[in-house]
Parts: sequence; C-alpha cells; structure tokens
Amino acid sequence: MLRLKFRYTTILALFFSVSALAYLPGENSFVTLPNSNGIFGNPALLPAFDSPGAIVSYEKENGIHDFRTGFNISSFGWGFEYLSNGEAIDETRWSMTHGFDLWDRALFIGQRVEAFRSADFGGTAWDYSPGILFRPFQYVALGYTSHNLLQIGSDYQKRNQEFGATFRPLSSLSVSWNTLNFETHRLLVSADLYLFNIGFQIPLVGDEEEYKLTLSRSFGAYNDLATTFYDDYRPHSVAWGFHSARNPNGSLLSHVVRVPLNVPIRETEEGFSLLGSNTMGLETVRNHLNLLLADKSASLIILDFSGYRAGTAASKEIQRGIQRLQKDGRRVVAYLDEVRPSVMLAASAADRIVLEPSARVTYRGIAGEVLYYKGFFDWIGVDVQLLRHGAYKSAVEPYTADSMSVEARSNMENLYKKWWVALTEDIYARKGNAGALDSFVNNPKLTSKEAQRVGLVDTVLYLDQVTPFALKEFYGVEAPFAIASTWAPKEDVKLFNEDWRTRGHIALLNIEGTIVEGEGGFDPLSMQRSTGSSEILEILDEIRRDPKYDALVVRINSPGGGAQASDVIWHRLRSLSESGLPIVASIGDVGASGGYYIACAADRILAEKASIVGSIGIFGGKVNLSSLFSKLKIRTETVKTHEHADAEGQARGFTDGERQALQAYMDDFYERFLNVVSRATNIPHDKLDSELAGGRVFTGSEAVTSGMIHQIGGMDAAIDEAKKLAGIRASKPVEVVSLLADRSYLARSFKDQTRLFQWVKTVEKTQVWALDPISFLDVE
Repeated sequence: MLRLKFRYTTILALFFSVSALAYLPGENSFVTLPNSNGIFGNPALLPAFDSPGAIVSYEKENGIHDFRTGFNISSFGWGFEYLSNGEAIDETRWSMTHGFDLWDRALFIGQRVEAFRSADFGGTAWDYSPGILFRPFQYVALGYTSHNLLQIGSDYQKRNQEFGATFRPLSSLSVSWNTLNFETHRLLVSADLYLFNIGFQIPLVGDEEEYKLTLSRSFGAYNDLATTFYDDYRPHSVAWGFHSARNPNGSLLSHVVRVPLNVPIRETEEGFSLLGSNTMGLETVRNHLNLLLADKSASLIILDFSGYRAGTAASKEIQRGIQRLQKDGRRVVAYLDEVRPSVMLAASAADRIVLEPSARVTYRGIAGEVLYYKGFFDWIGVDVQLLRHGAYKSAVEPYTADSMSVEARSNMENLYKKWWVALTEDIYARKGNAGALDSFVNNPKLTSKEAQRVGLVDTVLYLDQVTPFALKEFYGVEAPFAIASTWAPKEDVKLFNEDWRTRGHIALLNIEGTIVEGEGGFDPLSMQRSTGSSEILEILDEIRRDPKYDALVVRINSPGGGAQASDVIWHRLRSLSESGLPIVASIGDVGASGGYYIACAADRILAEKASIVGSIGIFGGKVNLSSLFSKLKIRTETVKTHEHADAEGQARGFTDGERQALQAYMDDFYERFLNVVSRATNIPHDKLDSELAGGRVFTGSEAVTSGMIHQIGGMDAAIDEAKKLAGIRASKPVEVVSLLADRSYLARSFKDQTRLFQWVKTVEKTQVWALDPISFLDVE
C-alpha cells in the first residue's frame, strides 16, 4: 500500500512542479529544519536562515481551519495563528520569538513567548518555549524544543519535549527523524529533484501521524509556494514564503540581464542624503557580481558602463568578476559610452565590447599638470616656509620653487610610464597587436569607428541594439526586438544561503581619503573624504574586545595625511596583530605616504598592479603672511610667554633655531618611517633610503618586485590571505563585516554637513602637514 501511495504522490509532484528549486519546505514541525523561518516550530531556527522574511499558510484537516502568518527581522520574529472549525474550536495564538547563534553558527538558541486565547476558557494563557539547534558537522543537525516549559494565566497546556536529527550528505538531499515525547516517531526524506523540492513524510511509531508529501517551488528570486498532500491524495495545506535574500535558483529560464554602472564607484558609498546617494560602493559592485555568478539563469550579461567613473582598483575588481562569470560559462558584453583607460581596464575581459556611435575616444596616454604658485605668492607677499626630508617628496615644490625639480620630473615620468603599462597590459593582451594600439595612442583619433578599426572595441551600436546583437552573436538567435531585464546593484541584497558549515568572521576596515587627527569627514574644497584617527582607534578597540573576528582586512585608498595620525593608527594595528589577530592590508588606487605607513602594520600587504605605492618621506611648515599683511595695512600684535611660543604663527617667518628644530623632527620621523617599512618588508634600511624612499612613488607592479608589497591582488585575494593567516580552511565560508563604512553612514553624514563651518574656523590656524597627498595623481 505504501509503494502504491508513493507512486501516485510522485506523479502528483511531477505534475505540479514547473519552475525552480524552492527553499521553503511546507512541513514546519521538524525541529531541525528551518521551516517557516523559525516563526513557528523550533525557535532556535529563527536566525538559522539569516534572511528576514514573512510567511502565510493555510491548512484544513478534519474540518479544522488553521491560518498562520508571521514575519521576522534580524533576531526577532512575530507570529499569529487562528484555529477554528466554525463551531466548538475557536483559538488564537500570538507569539514573539528571539534567537541568536554561537560558535560561528554551529549552535543556535531561541525562545518563544506565546499568548493563547480559546473559547474553552476565559482570559489569556501565556507560555514560554525554548529551543536549541546544534550543527556539529556540516551535514548533521540536532534539534530540541521544550514546548510550554513555563506557563501562567488562565489555562495550562501539556508540556511536550521534541527531539530530532537531520543527516544531509548533499545540499539537495536530507533525511530527518523527529519524535514527540518519544511516543511518536516520524521520518522525512527531502530532495531537490530536477525542477522542484519534494518532501515525503513517513510515520514510524504512533498513530497520530499519516503519510504526507510536501511539494514546493520558487516564483522569481524571493517568493515560494508549497503545498502538502495527505493519504487521500488531496492538498490539505498551502504556504507562501518570502525571503529578503535573493534565491540564486529563482528561475531556471535563461535570460539577458543588464547591469547599470552609471554612477561613480567609490571604495565606500556616500552617507545619508535627502537627495539619495549618487555613488556606488565597491562592495556593492562585488556583491552584485557574486549574485550574478550564483544565478545560473543569468546566462547573458550586459554590463552598461554608460557614465562609468571609477579608479583602477574598482575597474580591476570588475574585470575579475567578468572572468569568474566567463569561467562559469556565461557570456558578458560590455557597453561603453566613452573610451578611457580605466573603463577599458574594467571591460577588457568581456566577450564583446560595444561602443556607442557618438562616443568620444580619449585613449592617448597619461599626463599630469602641476601648478607652481611661488611667483604668485612672491607677488602678493606670501612666504611659504616648507621643509622636507626626501628629494623626491615633491608636493612642497609648487609652493617653494618656480619649476619642477630634476628628481620630481624623473620620478613622475617613470611613474607615468609604468602606470600606463599596468593600466593597458590587459587591453593589449586582448587586442594581440601591440603595434596597432601604440600607433593609435601616438596618433589619436576621437571617433568610435576609429576605436573599432584598431580593435579597442568590437562593434559600434546603440544600447537598445546590444541585446539582439548578443543573441545573434553567441546563440544564432534572430530577435530584433529583444530587451534585457535590469539588475541595478543594491548594497543590501544578500545571497540566500542554506549552508550548514560554520562561518568565520573577517572584519573589514576602510581607510579612505586624507588621514587626519580626530574625526574624518568631507572636505568642501577638495570634495574628498577624510578618515580620522580617533574613529579608527575606536573601531580597533572594538575589534580587540570582540572575540568573534578571525582576521582583519584593512582596505586603504589614501594618499596620506597627518604624520601623527598615521603613526598612532599604525601602532594600534601593530599591537592588534601582535595580540594574535592576523591583519592584511589591501591597497586600492593609492596607498602612499601615510597610507603606506599604515599598511606596514599588516602581516601581509597586497596591491593592484596599477596601484600607487610608496612616497616614503615627510614635509611640513607654515605660511608666513607678514608681507601680505603689510601690503594690506593689516597690523599683527603678538602676546607670548616665551620666545618661540608663536613659532607657528602666520605673522612672521621661522627663526634659524625653529627651522632646525622642525627639520630635526622631520629627520627623526623619516627614520621612524624607514624602520617601520624595513620591519614590514625585510628590506634593509640603507637600501630603502638610497633606492626606494626619499619621496619616490611606484606602481604596484614595481612595488612587488622591490619587496615593498608582498602580493598583487584585490579584495578576494586579501580575504583569502586573511583566511590563510587565521588558519581558516579555504573551503570554509566567511562573513566579511564592514565596520566603519556601514555603521557610520548617518553619523558621518551629519558631520559632513558641519565640515564647512569647521573649515572656516580651521583656516585661521596654522597646521603642520606631513606625509602629504600626491597631488598630481588623477586616476581618471
């Protein structure tokens, strides 16, 4: 009889399944399975899905109607159940559930408080039910729930002890056992079979249960439907579930997707704004590429680079994402509205590069201009008194010299040449004819047709023509009116994950922009963000106190800043490393001066080939406005307790003694800088001083050859390196927790609004700037 029933139910399952794998089984009473998101059943399962969502279900059995609905956010869930047969039975239950995980998601603990009202008694009965879920191995789960453990109120219900175990040798197959008070026992076999998920429940001991078959399937990326058949072959229950995390198996029908990359891509997204964010964070882009990789139905992907603005590091991350998609068998088309080195770097791995017909081609090498202000300052009576240690520390020269020094020109010319090679080597490899591209760069043309002629792009089309072109090019399909669905990258979209393996935790700390003392913010003059030492130190103290982090990745995209601010961040990072936490530094577009100084606190330093690294040196000083004040008939009166108390004042120049004292400070800090780098890289002090320091800057390719960095790579390589240092298996999943960028969106934005007023007050003060940004670099 069992064999006959199973045959018929299998036929029903094949009949009702039409679209995709589901991640919401309809059965919700097995204590080891995540069913209903933990809103009903074992409360320990609430955080096991790691995806906020909602559920609605209806069941009718023996004339009793059972309606349930609920939702969960973060670690809390709320549920409502109504039970009625239209006559004697009339019951409602309101519940609130809380859960959390321990031991890298190996142990889950939860509890539920429930209010129960019934026509059988007056008033309200309250009960408390705790639960535990333990996953000692990635293929075994053990569960326990004590129903109605504690009770108060108008009625007392039977206490029930529920135990269970699930063995899941494959992600698509599991076998579960469950018992209630060791009186009834049942078995559930659940499997993903082609286009659907099927669960067959078998009663083992006890006469309360019957055979059930649960069938579930997905509709789109976030919604699921499930239904359950009993012995009479009729559906007795239906359930709808929603998860905020994207189901990669939401559709098995191949489709064309367009990914717009039409806003500036920054290391971190801009903060809160009433007008909305006008930038896209690098992690948002990387996350979206991972979503595309997980979704097998996205077989043809159009990356729309219209309006693309990003540096070399972000472009390289996109290029790697394209290569991963291609390795998985996808086809990728890059659509450009302009030809520039950075966008060509990002698109260079695509199967086809398509250019807009009216696009402008600006592919003619790299150049930079430096403005020299000394003549103007002399004319208006401003005496800029800046000292430095390092002949190549040329950021002071525009204020103290009339033209570029031999050392500065030599350094810049070498940097630009090597930078161009790093930017274009992938583009040259794609073309396979370096001579044609060299000729084009030396004899530039601005039209899209010329770019196609030399092989920079494959064809010239408008955006609405790209989908039909790609379908014909790759699959031989004539579809002149085909359009692509748009996948706009969003920061908060997660990938749905039912992985039972424990997860490691890697902290991600972004150091972006100029490094300053105190709090970071937004500079209204340069329109650039800064990172403050006090906020970094606060976060590092939190990391030290929190034992959950296995490693730390410090993402640096900074040209430098204050010497003291850089030094205290370096010291705290070094102390954290020496306490046992592995630290990896990942340099983005630039990690120079103070940015490189901080990177040297890490156990490993990584950078891209086109990253800018180095600038080991220091300068500082002040602006003497006494001549300008005299011309403007402004009189300054100084009151001081000691002779040199006004040494940093703007109404006079340095004395010889003050100048010597400042130079001694710089010499001392320069030696400190050399020792920091030598310790991090094992490069001898004298070699650093004579060949690599003194303000020289290098590309990542040069830096890895000289030993200034340890490895070429982006964020994925940095995370892999952090896992190695932490002793985490390569196959073990890790959760990367962004500390500064995520938590500070709102707070930092309000600080940004007051930054202008802070600046107005700051211009009245004299500051010593050391480890200054390399002002002549422009990624675009």
